[in-house]
Amino acid sequence: MKLIIIFLFILPLNLWAADARVLIDDTSSEITLIGSFSLQCLSQNKTIKTPKTRRFAQSEWKLARQKESLFIFDLKKKKNTSCQGKKFIAKGDFSLRGRSLSHLEIYFKKKTEWVIHLPVNQYLYGVLASEVPASWSPEALKAQAIASRT
Repeated sequence: MKLIIIFLFILPLNLWAADARVLIDDTSSEITLIGSFSLQCLSQNKTIKTPKTRRFAQSEWKLARQKESLFIFDLKKKKNTSCQGKKFIAKGDFSLRGRSLSHLEIYFKKKTEWVIHLPVNQYLYGVLASEVPASWSPEALKAQAIASRT
């Protein structure tokens, strides 16, 4: 019985701390980031053991898909570089469309998918604001927050 009680207390804590993955765009082949980040370029080729990681200093960056490559343009210094792959992971301190972020994933499928990772509480703040009128009672807002979290 003690083992079950411990499990019930640990499981919710792990679920509450999870990140939410949000597809922000699958219609655009380019976005602009402001800040610094490291970019990991991954391939579907299983023989590559260590993915290529590049660091990008504080600047304004335009990331654009061109065929099977991600082009990274420094809009301030007018320099660019590219990275081949099917999946790219950007981690750092940057903003996208005015939102402060630390994790972005880019997938090359038929379309380009831009996926951000947010703390669940930050995600729920946006979900509640867009799905529930502010005129609802506090109890209804709490119920919607719990339903959105699960």
